Amino acid sequence: MLRGEYLKRLILLLYLVSVASFGQESEQQQPEDKILVYTPLPADIARQSIKPFSDYLQRELGLETVIPRGECDAYEKFEAASEALVLPVVPLWKMLTEKGYTRLVETGKPFELLGISKQIITALEDFKGKRVAVDHNYLHLHRAIVEGDTQGIWSTIEIIDATPPNFSHVRVLKGEADYGLISAPVWSLTTSAIKERMHTIQIFSQTPKGLIMAHPQLSEERKQRYQRALMTMDQNPEVKQWLDKLTVERYVAPKSETAAFVERLPSTIPFENCWGNNLSE
Repeated sequence: MLRGEYLKRLILLLYLVSVASFGQESEQQQPEDKILVYTPLPADIARQSIKPFSDYLQRELGLETVIPRGECDAYEKFEAASEALVLPVVPLWKMLTEKGYTRLVETGKPFELLGISKQIITALEDFKGKRVAVDHNYLHLHRAIVEGDTQGIWSTIEIIDATPPNFSHVRVLKGEADYGLISAPVWSLTTSAIKERMHTIQIFSQTPKGLIMAHPQLSEERKQRYQRALMTMDQNPEVKQWLDKLTVERYVAPKSETAAFVERLPSTIPFENCWGNNLSE
């Protein structure tokens, strides 16, 4: 009798342990209420520059903002995939899509690309047959924008790698390239002395400046809640001022054109050399 009672208790104990272990495992698999935000800016500057955005998400959704420390740290955090939402740079869009992430929102304004040169630029046709400095991490984005604007030019140019720290404007100024392609945010960070020595031309794009993606295991209820908050956050005066400053305008529902662009991106691993950064230093 006592032996039978002992076996029953042992079986019950084992059952409770297994249930607890399963619950713990399930909990570990769920993405945390965090948003991973990547920007090429240093972490401390990035944290300050997105403060209206991060404060809003913390207040409205309880989302803690995580900012990687450079490309290496960003790639490792994206690989870990433990946050509920991520705001990645363009070269990582395809990789995250293949991991099962879904586009939750994208920016209302498109990506801004500039052509730069020490000589006057009249049109993209001027790039034909010339040496053009391009950041290789954004090669496919820049190619899509150039081909979308002026067909037949890209195949004629000689690509000169301008991956940081050898930015496009540096290669052009040194005479290592005739022209360069550079994003508007990077160009805005260059000094007035450099800008005064360069001519520019704006190249129009339909590609959004950025998008926010949702973790594969995020429930539909949470996705919808996050999406609603992101798409209406421009109603907050402080956040609207921040969005206007970035010329992002607002976040909107994902467009089919963006999905087609992401599909055309290569499936290679971006930032393999992490732009030469060494996090151990």
